[in-house]
Amino acid sequence: LVTESVLLSVTGAVIGTGIATWVVGAVRRFGPAGVPRLDEVAIDGSVLAFTALVALITGVLFGLVPAAHSLKTNLGQMLRESTRGSSGRRGTQRTRSSLIVTEMALAVILLIGAGLLTRSFVHLMQVDPGYQPEHVVTMSLSLPDKKYPWDNQQVAFANAVVEQMKALPGTQSAAVAFGRPLAEDGMRITFNRDDRPRAQPGQPNVADVRVVTAGFFFTLGMKIVLGRDLSETDRADAPPVVVVSQQFVRKFFPNESALGKKITLGWGRQRSADKTDTASARGEIIGVVADIKAQGASSDALETVYLPFVQAPISDMSVLIRSTASPNVVINAAKTRLKDLDPDLPVYNSKSMGDVVSESVAQPRFYTILLGSFAAIALLLAALGIYGVISYTVSQRTRELGIRIALGSSQQGVMRLVVGQGMVLTAMGVTLGLAGSYWLTKFIASMLFGVGAADAPTFGGVAVTLLGVAALASYFPARRAARVDPLIAMRAE
Repeated sequence: LVTESVLLSVTGAVIGTGIATWVVGAVRRFGPAGVPRLDEVAIDGSVLAFTALVALITGVLFGLVPAAHSLKTNLGQMLRESTRGSSGRRGTQRTRSSLIVTEMALAVILLIGAGLLTRSFVHLMQVDPGYQPEHVVTMSLSLPDKKYPWDNQQVAFANAVVEQMKALPGTQSAAVAFGRPLAEDGMRITFNRDDRPRAQPGQPNVADVRVVTAGFFFTLGMKIVLGRDLSETDRADAPPVVVVSQQFVRKFFPNESALGKKITLGWGRQRSADKTDTASARGEIIGVVADIKAQGASSDALETVYLPFVQAPISDMSVLIRSTASPNVVINAAKTRLKDLDPDLPVYNSKSMGDVVSESVAQPRFYTILLGSFAAIALLLAALGIYGVISYTVSQRTRELGIRIALGSSQQGVMRLVVGQGMVLTAMGVTLGLAGSYWLTKFIASMLFGVGAADAPTFGGVAVTLLGVAALASYFPARRAARVDPLIAMRAE
């Protein structure tokens, strides 16, 4: 018995290792870049040794259990039970039943974890980011300080970039920005309201500051809800202005209008070679723009200040182009134009905003698929376990079931008897699994979005699914049992 068990276990390990080799390659190829050390995942000697050890331990352990039962069997009692059509000793039945209950409980835990992550991911994808990434491409560049050290040089280059991008075929609008969504976090900078006393030490007003050119909001499809947008008239020599987000107004201007108010940021710079030519970022609030999920769908909207690029330029920038042409065509054409402006300037992170958004949810998608795969395997194993136990029980009770039918039991009655046995085991496993899940899902609460760790629809759906799968797995051996011919059954016995 032990030899047979080890042989089965090792064979399974060999087949599983072969499948795992392919799966690991697929995971490394298609997994998100943000997963730590994903490129180092491989099936090496230590993995193979661990697999062999688990296969041997499993084979020996689960071979010893039936072997121990067989050693305790009384031959005379076994023969008498055989003539009655017994399904085996009670200890053996309890062992098989315990394994099935445990298998069901583990399947429930994995399925609930996968269900919670799936519902969380669905909620994540339904979040309105506050902008329209479709038909927008982006690329990043950084102006070297030695070549573009001062404001007028940075502004001139940014203006030239915008003009070149607008000239591309199919372009509807273009802009340059520092702090585009899902790329940079902007700059966390303190500020003061000009109409209020300075903030107390230790209690500063802090906002997320982003620098954009005119046309940025239109290019990304962001809505101006109050006031006006930045325009070409907001030049370097014009009165300084800013646009703020709704969250900024809610936090720093509650129950009052922010339009017309002036703020001064704690960000100063030297604008030219003249060391006395310095300026602080400041301006009058001329507009309020709708909030966006700049750091991802699961993050809260930030209190954001948008500065005009011409009044507060910066060397790091992203180019954004809304175009009717395909992303690849736009990217290649844009790179050519940028090469014409400065052949030594590296351009990186060239992609569509749709790809940027997709990459921002790559990790939760990966974890959902991974855990979902484990859950699907667990569900399959649980179904096979129920099917195997019920089928074996039916084969052991052939004579008993034949006598039941001979004495008038209907086929439906026999099927209910057999299916009921499987459903009892499943109900016990589901109950234990639900209890374990209620405790264990607290550890993945930080990975969930829009759904609680004890989500009732998920728990209920998994329980119903497991019961349905168990009923289906029990149905086929039950149907076979209901068709037993009493005469053939007794002759076979």
